[in-house]
Amino acid sequence: LYLIRLFHDNMTGLVLLNRESSEPFSISNGVKKGCVLAPVLFNLFFTYVLNHASVTLNLKYRLDGLLFDLRRLNVRSKTFELVLETLYANDCALMTHMESDLQLIVYSFAEASLFGLTITLGKTDILFQPASGSSAAPSFITIEGIKLKTLDVNDKEIRIDKASQSLGSLRSRVLNSRKLKVYKAIVHSSLLYGCETWTVYRKHLQLLEYFHIHSLRSILGIRWQDRVTNLEIVDRAETTSIEAMIPKAQLRWTAHVIRMEDS
Repeated sequence: LYLIRLFHDNMTGLVLLNRESSEPFSISNGVKKGCVLAPVLFNLFFTYVLNHASVTLNLKYRLDGLLFDLRRLNVRSKTFELVLETLYANDCALMTHMESDLQLIVYSFAEASLFGLTITLGKTDILFQPASGSSAAPSFITIEGIKLKTLDVNDKEIRIDKASQSLGSLRSRVLNSRKLKVYKAIVHSSLLYGCETWTVYRKHLQLLEYFHIHSLRSILGIRWQDRVTNLEIVDRAETTSIEAMIPKAQLRWTAHVIRMEDS
């Protein structure tokens, strides 16, 4: 620990602009950019911050069934696991079932200033995931008296929009003989980005399949008057349906997670 502190005590930095450097200035917090110790130190530090935020919150979720099946939480079990946050790089998502519980977590997490951290309110949003068939209720989560923005996000519609943009570029910049290969490489990845974590309903599949088949018809030059079935179009394009692609991606990701170390 003493050696690690020596790396950071009296740390200074400077700014290089147009081949001219500024005067050195002291750096009193944070880790060194590019240092091999930085990821480990940040993870240890952030884990301590999260533990502080969850000290007064006893939120438990079962893992021996569907993670968010509330009925199973009423059944006694000897196996409990705390699922309070999910981390990706330097982003953090806090999860609860109740708005009041989320407000408690936000209050605790807002104490990040005790650790030299600040919460960027402009990048902090609320995402409510209602049950199928129900509407999203307005959220009133606040930090320091400021109401956080509630997102209205439909992943599938966003992916279709992104894929449409990629397809539009494909039509004007790629030779017809190569459009199908580029479509599979670029448009597919835009359309199904993050599908490993999707809970897909029939209505979502219908939207995705419609875009997929419509795009293939356009690339292959097949009109609806030609009376070519969707199955034949998929065969001509030497690809598969979206309904087959999503489970394959989810199984591939599941296998990747299983092979990961328990750390």
